[in-house]
Amino acid sequence: MSSQLSRDIVDEPVPVDVPDERTYETEANADVDRALVDAIEAAEQADNSYLAGLLANELGSHYYDTR
Repeated sequence: MSSQLSRDIVDEPVPVDVPDERTYETEANADVDRALVDAIEAAEQADNSYLAGLLANELGSHYYDTR
């Protein structure tokens, strides 16, 4: 039920602007970046723009929180 509530509140994710070339201090953070990018691409291929947008927001948060 809570997931439905979250979906009702957040109709569309807010677009995040992250650079195409991202560098991280640790390999672990770079690994998370690659995994998020792969997940975004998979969501886009599945025509799930909502999930792709949420994952893009997570990518932005990860990038700006760890650089």
